[in-house]
Amino acid sequence: MSLLISVRKSQNITILDLQGRITIGRDSDSFKTELRTLAQTVPCDILINLAEVSAVDSMGINALVQSFVTLRRSGGNLGILHPTGHL
Repeated sequence: MSLLISVRKSQNITILDLQGRITIGRDSDSFKTELRTLAQTVPCDILINLAEVSAVDSMGINALVQSFVTLRRSGGNLGILHPTGHL
């Protein structure tokens, strides 16, 4: 299953609802691109909902860490909702 990304807002927080797998290739690239685009709004607070994510590999973890660092440097924050044992 490819990665589906839904974006919604709750006050000043952007929530990414993800469904599928965040693994090497097109899925990880689209995830990184979405995070980079959102991080351009300064400051930016993002919550990533992983309730419907079946797997995350090292590329997905890399995207999360890079985004966390970028957001923190610009005064924003990144949080993770509903991680599972597969992450």
